[in-house]
Amino acid sequence: MMKLAVFFPGIGYTTDKPLLYYSEKLAKQYQYETFRVSYGELDKDVEKAFQEALTATEMMLMGYNWMRYEEILFVSKSIGTAVACAYAEKFNIRCRNIYYTPLEQTFSCSPQPGIVFHGTADPWAKTDMIKEKCREYDLPLHIIEGTNHSLEVADDTEKNIQNLMRIMALTEKYIADAD
Repeated sequence: MMKLAVFFPGIGYTTDKPLLYYSEKLAKQYQYETFRVSYGELDKDVEKAFQEALTATEMMLMGYNWMRYEEILFVSKSIGTAVACAYAEKFNIRCRNIYYTPLEQTFSCSPQPGIVFHGTADPWAKTDMIKEKCREYDLPLHIIEGTNHSLEVADDTEKNIQNLMRIMALTEKYIADAD
């Protein structure tokens, strides 16, 4: 069975940072072919940055034969969650999703099935709004108490590693459930 996992980074949260780095390792462990989207330099304005990232994504994925894959997984972080959602909607791609720290903008299109991770100290998205949208779209939500937009807490490496282990265990379970 042909499987593809596409990784959509945030503005400052690249695919080399823990959430996406380890998610990609897990996807490969489950025999997914992987592809990392890269946007290049983005505008500081979130709406402009979103449009630029979506355009860059369309250019990078142009000509991809989506029909050859029986399983497609989009793994996204921050603005990448909005880009992944908009891209899937625009090109009518049926996929499963792992949404790390989605922005409010992510829910302006209709998110496809997936799981959501959100930190209660995330300055980019209010917890109540994330809870409401996840209920509305029937998306399982995993709240990581006290964590910021990177799902980390300040000055507590041990706690961050514990949180990362929990997040990756849930991520692996979601990836494995496709098999």
